[in-house]
Amino acid sequence: MSFERSSSTPTLTLSPAQFSAVFPFHLALDSELSIVQVGPSLQHIFPDVAVGGAFAELFGMRRPDLIPTFSLLKDRTESLILWEHLLSHQLLRGEVIYLEESNHLMLIWHPWLTDPGDLVELGLTLKDFAPHDPLFDLLNVVQSHRSALEDVKKLVERLSQQRSELRKANQTLFEQNAALRQADEQLIAQQAETRKLALIASRTDNAVVLTDAKGKTIWVNEGFVRLTGFEMDEAIGKTPGSLLQGQKSDPKVVELMRSRIRQGKGFSVELLNYKKSGERYWVAIEVQPIHDESGAISNFMGIESDITERKRFEEQLMATTAAANSASRAKSEFLATMSHEIRTPMNGILGMAELLMQTRLGPEQHEFVEAIQSSGVALLKIINDILDFSKVEAGKMSLEETDFEILGLVEGVLELEGRRAQQKGIELVSIIPPEVPEAFRGDEGRLRQILLNLVGNAVKFTERGSVTVRVNFPEQTDSGSLLRFEVTDTGVGVSDEQKKLLFTPFSQLDATPSRKYGGTGLGLAIARRLVSLMKGQIGLESQPGSGSTFWFEVPVNAVKDQPDRKILGGFEDTPILVYSKTPLFTKSLLNMFERIGVAAVAMDQMDQMLGQLSRPQNQKRQVVLIDETPGEDPDEIASRIRESREGPSVHLVLLCTFASLAASAKKEASLYDDYVLKPIKRERLINAIQGGPGPKTVPKSAPLTSVETAELRPEPSAQPAPETSLLKILLVEDNEINRRVAQAMIGKLGHQTEVAVNGQDALEALGKAQYDLILMDCQMPVMDGFEATRLIRSKERSGHTTYSKPIHIIAMTANALARDREECLEAGMNDYLSKPVSVQDLKAAIERFVTERA
Repeated sequence: MSFERSSSTPTLTLSPAQFSAVFPFHLALDSELSIVQVGPSLQHIFPDVAVGGAFAELFGMRRPDLIPTFSLLKDRTESLILWEHLLSHQLLRGEVIYLEESNHLMLIWHPWLTDPGDLVELGLTLKDFAPHDPLFDLLNVVQSHRSALEDVKKLVERLSQQRSELRKANQTLFEQNAALRQADEQLIAQQAETRKLALIASRTDNAVVLTDAKGKTIWVNEGFVRLTGFEMDEAIGKTPGSLLQGQKSDPKVVELMRSRIRQGKGFSVELLNYKKSGERYWVAIEVQPIHDESGAISNFMGIESDITERKRFEEQLMATTAAANSASRAKSEFLATMSHEIRTPMNGILGMAELLMQTRLGPEQHEFVEAIQSSGVALLKIINDILDFSKVEAGKMSLEETDFEILGLVEGVLELEGRRAQQKGIELVSIIPPEVPEAFRGDEGRLRQILLNLVGNAVKFTERGSVTVRVNFPEQTDSGSLLRFEVTDTGVGVSDEQKKLLFTPFSQLDATPSRKYGGTGLGLAIARRLVSLMKGQIGLESQPGSGSTFWFEVPVNAVKDQPDRKILGGFEDTPILVYSKTPLFTKSLLNMFERIGVAAVAMDQMDQMLGQLSRPQNQKRQVVLIDETPGEDPDEIASRIRESREGPSVHLVLLCTFASLAASAKKEASLYDDYVLKPIKRERLINAIQGGPGPKTVPKSAPLTSVETAELRPEPSAQPAPETSLLKILLVEDNEINRRVAQAMIGKLGHQTEVAVNGQDALEALGKAQYDLILMDCQMPVMDGFEATRLIRSKERSGHTTYSKPIHIIAMTANALARDREECLEAGMNDYLSKPVSVQDLKAAIERFVTERA
């Protein structure tokens, strides 16, 4: 191989073998930077480097940090360059030689080594280097310097260790000297303190006693004489206890004092003592041992403080507390008694009203009965508010953890307040965004109570406009997941002054004698206490005349296995059409469809609706929801839709109020295929549109499901439900009106009834006949329901009954507190119903029994 270093340098000619021996780490490149020749040692440490390989993919320039090109390297001939092998990151150093004859570049390299040990890591030996390679001399020099530095470093460490040990010795000596000085100072201070203590003890109002090591008095101060009446010469030589303790002194405390003296230990106690005159007084006694120079106990010093007044105050406080507890118990018992006494006639009033509502009544009669029922429900709410408030005040309110569906919770609240909102012409809607999960875990009952209170207040204080319930489930925070409820109304609003009192008990927006709005003023106070019990927050945003937004947040967790929302399909190509002129109601309805993944289109113009129905792509059976809008006749709208529709039929559903539904039911013929009462419930809506093109995944049900529509239904026959066989029920009730109510309800459900007026009669009846279940009142003369149940269970355990299996007993009582339910279950009852009892409550309890029996 020939190359010419410069014009003034003679040409050297070496064979490839000779060149490789002289430069074992060389690399030759052509003008495309392809490898044409590799030194043996270079290929030894880098197996991926081979003839034909792309140089730029294998090596990179480290210093200078440039992208290698043929022209760049050619211009840097004889420059020293630091290279890096891209795969192993091994560094190489060398220069570039340009071979003009062949237009090649020759890279003369050496591995960048800093330690002889690097040779072993690279797998190199002396044979891999050219003879007399200066790299070895450089490595030897580096190694020598390193060895010398290691020796110096070890020497420095030894010197540093010796200095550290010397410093420790000096520190120990210093600490010993300081301890000696401190001991001297403490001795001097102790002597001064002793002199000072003797001076103070002689002048203090407290009684001070100095005894010997055995506890016999050797000195007392003037305070002792004043407190006890004993002079110093009367006390010296005697133990303080022999002078001061008497019949009422606590023997356990006296024994403790003697034991601590024997052990040579101090103590602090309180004890009843006696003066020389025989007068009793209380003292706080503090006794500490005194040691001599050798550490042995030489004396005991005791200080007695007169605490008679404090003890007298404590006794008064205990008496006051006992009286308060007694008053609290009396209040709880009074509330429980009043609740029971009020609920008993309320059961008769509401029960009879409910039964009467299910008969055929004239409009005026229906109005009268409805007034009775609504007044009774209002009175019952006041009773429940007072009971809840008393439970919260007493700290007896507890929470339950159950799985619940958020839609069912919100829809249930809106249904309860829907009739009142419709009577005032208020739109009552809910909006639950699709991102809010369907199911959560928490206390559904208390959440419903809080939300019902807020919605009820919003309807009460709103004369026109709307009430909207919004639910949000923001992203998880540091404190956990928070479920947020907002109730927004367009009512009177709340001033800043009213906000200060709004969540306090018995406060009302208008407390004047002529106030427009009723209520106890307890609802919001209970809501705040419940939210606090759930570790949440509650508040409001409002301005007078601009409506209000009450909100509360409580920590809950979404249920892991969420219910399937795809409960209605088939509307991907032909969406459901919604005709409404109320934007808020339209938004709520579209939100409901969005949550279940159903396509829906809203319109507010009749021509637009008819045009949509006549389009070619909509020539399928079409579902149209018509919102009852004030100022428009829905029947006229329905007629126009049916007249304009050609081809496939249209399925019309009227979204209406109860009043409109009652009017439509009296017509001989109807333009509509189905009705859905407002506030809209999702299940009712899905049932109503099942006649449309969607698959019938949910069984179609009658549109009239509320008790409010009872007069529109035929009177129910006295036959049991198909899934429930005829039952023979023993009713144990002492109140005649409540017996008549319960018998009528049971008859409505299609079951047989026999009556016992107290627990003793019930036991006798069980010995004469067979019954499927017992409805048991709790408070009755002769024998109450608890005692009767316990005797029934006792006889069943001993086998002294005419039936083989334990009979099912359902408590049906006016005792409505939480402890009452537990007392019923502990007595042996299987289920619990609180008066007033509705037909639906009774039916549900019987169905639970039938399910368990099956």
